[in-house]
Amino acid sequence: MVSLKIQVTIKGEPKRAGVQFQELLRVGGEAYKFLRLLAVDLSLDLKAEDWIALPPSRGSYVLNLRCDSPVPVTRARSYRAKIERISKYRPKRSKVPQKVSRETMIQFAKVGEQLGSGESVKIGASVRGEKRPKTATHELSRDRSLAILEEMEQTLHYHGSVQGTVHNITLGASPPYLHLRELSSQKLVKCIYKPEHYRRIIKLLGTPSHVLIVSGEIAASREPRAIESLEIDRIEEAHEITDEEFERLFGSAPDLTGDLSTDEFLDGLWDGE
Repeated sequence: MVSLKIQVTIKGEPKRAGVQFQELLRVGGEAYKFLRLLAVDLSLDLKAEDWIALPPSRGSYVLNLRCDSPVPVTRARSYRAKIERISKYRPKRSKVPQKVSRETMIQFAKVGEQLGSGESVKIGASVRGEKRPKTATHELSRDRSLAILEEMEQTLHYHGSVQGTVHNITLGASPPYLHLRELSSQKLVKCIYKPEHYRRIIKLLGTPSHVLIVSGEIAASREPRAIESLEIDRIEEAHEITDEEFERLFGSAPDLTGDLSTDEFLDGLWDGE
């Protein structure tokens, strides 16, 4: 177990002697929400009372925090590394780090959204006991924050299908929905169904494989590339494919991607090209 130390640095305008107090409160509040959400993403059990503010240093206002609850060293290092990766994020040039949710990225951007023109903020972390503690050195400006928010809030709509197993069914919601555990990613996908689909869903749950193919209108975030919801048009049972059928798939559409690799072709679809 180690002690995880967080540092939030707010750099004021060159012409000012310091940082406005109300701005400090707004930025600090949004930064706290971001840090809490990231802890949830990485399964760190940190409560509100675990975050202790330490005395500031000279120069730009530096808000030092220390987590009083001990954190496993591997998770502390992962937390620190994710902060560094997130701080480097550039819209349309970077990928959202693995295990970091869209909600966390939006909250990170809201930290910088509170800043004024010419100001910046940076968030770093260090782990006690490391010989060379690493902290984020990438400053977040208001302009970059707005660009991140714009990208995160973009939603793509297309018709597609998801294959997986039913995790749970919610009956009381309006409209009713179920969560499907997607086979390839193991992520939960919210699938909205019509009342006439209910009997079909219950019937298919009794099949040997319990694996369903759900098709319909998909709403997905552009970055990170994740399905937000699917409005069900059709539900089918996924039949097991034979070895002979599997072999026939190879080379069945050789010209589908043209001169592009499969990854390049899929990236083009996501980018609307």
